[in-house]
Amino acid sequence: MDRIELIWLVRTVGILGILALVIGAAMPKPKLNKEERKALCGAGFQGPITGLELSRSVEVYNIFARSKDHQKAIRRNLSLDFLFIPTYVLLYVGLAVLLARHGTGWPLVLGVAAGILAVTAGIFDVMENRRVLDLLAAAQPDGALDGIWFASVIKWTAIAASSLLLAPLFLRRHPPFEWIDVYFLLIGLFLVIAGIGLGTVWRGRLAELSITTTLPALALVLPWAIWPASFLDRL
Repeated sequence: MDRIELIWLVRTVGILGILALVIGAAMPKPKLNKEERKALCGAGFQGPITGLELSRSVEVYNIFARSKDHQKAIRRNLSLDFLFIPTYVLLYVGLAVLLARHGTGWPLVLGVAAGILAVTAGIFDVMENRRVLDLLAAAQPDGALDGIWFASVIKWTAIAASSLLLAPLFLRRHPPFEWIDVYFLLIGLFLVIAGIGLGTVWRGRLAELSITTTLPALALVLPWAIWPASFLDRL
């Protein structure tokens, strides 16, 4: 890719970061009462959506099965998630291309692997959403909870691995050091923390904390939409 194409790629990643934050902020979440919150915490989760995806708990399922308002909120959430999925997949793939462009050695290998993992995460995210919608339409959970859990674990594990593989794009610094290098190191740190935490996705609360660290990482790429050339020169 020539410099003009790379500048547009960096700008596009910044725009995708903006879209991801806007869509993520617009996603509604069910408002639980005290008893419902207690049942969710008893299953090891704080967030209703992650609890439904990862708990495999009939008690958590019953929270939503008994409330039309909760089901309506989840359906609206998933409708926006179908827009969020291609946004974050393309963002991760864009970062993977920026890493892979550095050569035919480890940057290429890490970049290609990170891109494949991001696409894998998107595929299983769609699968997870479809299974949640099927679950809400069913009278009984039967084995649906295990299917949702499986898709969710694959999704979050793939995102975790992709985050860790992309971290070297920001952690590899070379002199002379500038203020922008601190900025890139911060992004790399967020990716490492998110990757390690999401890799333990079966540990509900730890995974939830790690999911929240991906949002600051997305926010940090927003300036790329305005000053792509400046950031490209240090990537």
